[in-house]
Amino acid sequence: MIIEKIFFNLIAIALFTIIFMKLIHKNDTSYIIILICEFIGIAVNFIELFLPTTLNAFFRILIYFLAILVPLWVLWLEYFRKMNFPEFFHLIIAKILVNNGQQEQAKERISNFLNKNPNSQVAHKFMAECYEKEENYDAAVTEYKKVTELNRNDLDIAYCLASVMNKNKQNEQAIEVLQDILRHKPENENATNLLGDIYFEEEKYKEAASLYMSALRYHPGSYDLYYSLGMVYTMCNDFSRAKECYEKAAEINSMSFHAKLSLGQIALAYGDLEEAEKYFMQGIQSEETESRILLLSF
Repeated sequence: MIIEKIFFNLIAIALFTIIFMKLIHKNDTSYIIILICEFIGIAVNFIELFLPTTLNAFFRILIYFLAILVPLWVLWLEYFRKMNFPEFFHLIIAKILVNNGQQEQAKERISNFLNKNPNSQVAHKFMAECYEKEENYDAAVTEYKKVTELNRNDLDIAYCLASVMNKNKQNEQAIEVLQDILRHKPENENATNLLGDIYFEEEKYKEAASLYMSALRYHPGSYDLYYSLGMVYTMCNDFSRAKECYEKAAEINSMSFHAKLSLGQIALAYGDLEEAEKYFMQGIQSEETESRILLLSF
């Protein structure tokens, strides 16, 4: 029992010293919570020396948890998971605040953290997501840019940046970001779809068609790519190719009504009323089926 207490005190005091030095070095008060936990565990263990009986198993486990396991968990996060504990702590508190409808307080907490830690990628990403939800796209673009500057290899963040740029009517910049993503990862379907949508929005149909044709090499079974390509050919009045794409899309996803309605419109443009009626009826049936499935899923 005495040997156990000696080892406990040596380990607990060593961990307390390490955490205290981290508090001094990083100048972040989030470590104070860990120090309080350790202090409680050490204090209870010390008080036991003056009690006539030893503490039961519950209190023994609690002492070891507070004084040993909690600081070890922090060290494990930082040294083995390569996580910054203050960053982790502030982000968890901020997310709790957001879930409780206190978004401004959450942003203020992360903003204060960023004043001391301007190179925190996750903190900038959190701020960007908050601004995006608020539709403050200028601020969201600024924050996403900071994340991409800190980590130029994160293509997911680059995609988020391009998406917000598109929402913010910065299509030229968004196109540049998406083209860079596809240079590094040409099979990225999300980037392909967004870039295609922007080309379509900008009436750059030739660029959109070339993009979708290239993407089909990586995703030959993509309904969205065939349907989007069909839309591009439709806008270019190339109804023959558009029909081929819509037929392929309908073949890939027979439950979707969009391709069938588009086929009906092309048949109508050619004056084939019988075929148009057939496709329109199939489209209506598919739409009703899709609506029932959606209702059942809720």
